[in-house]
Amino acid sequence: MYEYEAKILAVTDGDTVDLVLDLGVDTSHRVKRLRLYGINSPETSTQAGKDARTFLREILKPGMVVRINTF
Repeated sequence: MYEYEAKILAVTDGDTVDLVLDLGVDTSHRVKRLRLYGINSPETSTQAGKDARTFLREILKPGMVVRINTF
């Protein structure tokens, strides 16, 4: 398992975020779209999907630094 540091750019919907991923030494930062594991929110074309996106935006603010674990 690997752990990376990432900076939140934007929340695109209730289960997806755009972030800048720091891959470590001698590797440039990369912008990635990441789907959150174990979360399946409705599409944003529905009111429930819009509510899910709003909720996630309250938790994950642009510029926030988070740690990403991969397998």
